[in-house]
Amino acid sequence: MKLKTATLLAAIGMGIASLQQLYYFIRFNIMDRSDYRTIEGDINSILTLFFYVSLFIFFIVFYQKQNSKSWKD
Repeated sequence: MKLKTATLLAAIGMGIASLQQLYYFIRFNIMDRSDYRTIEGDINSILTLFFYVSLFIFFIVFYQKQNSKSWKD
């Protein structure tokens, strides 16, 4: 039961972090285009967003696997 709770909390946390990173990506790279923006910063922002979304998907899938186990497993 503790593993399910921890997985659910991790999924919620990664979902919030993903939304925050998406907001920053849209705000700084699309809406507020500045003269100081670099390609390295854009790549870093995209990779960070991809990393957060991947972890969010991992925790969701892992939580679903935990819920589908029977009591005998």
